[in-house]
Amino acid sequence: MTELTDKYIVCCDSGVGGIPVFAELRRLMPYANLCFFADTAYAPYGDHSREEILQRMLDNCAAWADMPLLAVVIACNTATAAAIKELRYQLQVPVLGIEPALKPAVQANKGGRIVILATALTVRENKLKHLMEQYGQGKNITTLACSGLMELVEEDPNSEAVRDYLQEKLAPYAADMEGIVLGCTHYTYLKPQLKRLFPHVQLFDGALGLAKNMQRTVLQMPYLTLPDEDWQGLDRFICTESDPAAYAAKIAHLREFYKLYLQQEGM
Repeated sequence: MTELTDKYIVCCDSGVGGIPVFAELRRLMPYANLCFFADTAYAPYGDHSREEILQRMLDNCAAWADMPLLAVVIACNTATAAAIKELRYQLQVPVLGIEPALKPAVQANKGGRIVILATALTVRENKLKHLMEQYGQGKNITTLACSGLMELVEEDPNSEAVRDYLQEKLAPYAADMEGIVLGCTHYTYLKPQLKRLFPHVQLFDGALGLAKNMQRTVLQMPYLTLPDEDWQGLDRFICTESDPAAYAAKIAHLREFYKLYLQQEGM
């Protein structure tokens, strides 16, 4: 038998975008040990090629080698598209990745336009194209590459700069826009701004769905012993900054956005 308390679920991203997935994992599995791994030294992933991100993710596996792994969650659409197949081959544990929440957006659609906001690499990758072929047939779907938006979110998702960016990007589609798919985990923090700008539009992101998928995966693991109900899992935050001062600042930044998401979602 394997004790759940002896192992960690690693939730990884290039920055704060994966924090909503981490928070939903904690809400669903208070008994699990969680580690949030932020590759801040290489952020943003969306500005790199698929080959560069793939190699970076493989390199990151070495950083997890000293940690007793239960599973890995790739809480980044760009990294999922670039590297999930190779990481599943490399690691001897379940590896789950996030994808744009196009399926629920299509299921809720009543005929209006669906806009997908994503990084340039996610827009180019075959994974999104396959999702659109699978779920988007006959639907009015627009994909928008949002270069620079991730960096603005990292600074302050509620800033005027973010508001102006969203207004300019989405205004041409506002008349018939029914749903917005947040195709980058960083964009989950844009919900308050988007609700103010476009109150009639439904918003879709994959954080909770991915966390539920991981919960099911863990509970179906054979020979796994769950802890007592009063057991509280451990939280770890790790980043890839080499300078000690920068490392401490990034960890504080991650924890700040963790609190922000909890407030935003009323958790």
